[in-house]
Amino acid sequence: MMSHELVAARKSLKLSQVDLADILLTPKRTLQDWEGGEVSLAGNPGALHEVFGERQ
Repeated sequence: MMSHELVAARKSLKLSQVDLADILLTPKRTLQDWEGGEVSLAGNPGALHEVFGERQ
């Protein structure tokens, strides 16, 4: 998942950054780094797909 896809998916689910960070049990700043492309999402793709798969 690319950073722009993460942002689009989060917004399509009407989740704030705080809400998604809470669901993923990760700091909001880490989520912001993922969305900004500053940190790779490759380290935790399973959690992202699990959250978005369940909510879509």
